[in-house]
Amino acid sequence: MVKWLRIVGSFLIDLLLAVIGPTFLGAEIHIHAYDRSTMILNEDFRSAGIAFVLGFFAHYFRKTQTSRWVWTVALVWFAQRAVIYWNSQHYLRVLLQSGHSIYWEMSGAGAAFNLDVQSLNDWAFYTLPLVRTVLYSAGAFLCWYLFRRGWSGWKIFSRSRVPEPSVSSEPTSE
Repeated sequence: MVKWLRIVGSFLIDLLLAVIGPTFLGAEIHIHAYDRSTMILNEDFRSAGIAFVLGFFAHYFRKTQTSRWVWTVALVWFAQRAVIYWNSQHYLRVLLQSGHSIYWEMSGAGAAFNLDVQSLNDWAFYTLPLVRTVLYSAGAFLCWYLFRRGWSGWKIFSRSRVPEPSVSSEPTSE
């Protein structure tokens, strides 16, 4: 029971780091954008880069298995909204012969070209967390892969340095 609580707790910490971490760390990175489409694209790239680095270092210091699998929750979160939107739009297209695509709604394109608040909300609540968690997990996968291939990490970041073995000049006899 305690093991499962530890796994769930670790997963929730990784999920919060992946979704909220890039917001806090990227708050001071100002990229001036003069239109909404550039602003949305800048936020996607900034969040993706910060999430990747954050995922790498989170796995480097914590070495948890859960950091590599955070993307699954965001994918399910995104997919359920996309299916709901697609299902509702299917009926509207049949009846009204109009409507936007799922890409228009979920990528923020509706907010970029005309101020479609629902499209902006869907991008912020569904697409952006998906981008962040996928790149967070990719950074964790890269760190895991490097450790698996024999990389010992950076000495400056190691928690405890292992002293070099001393070579004695006296012969040992058995």
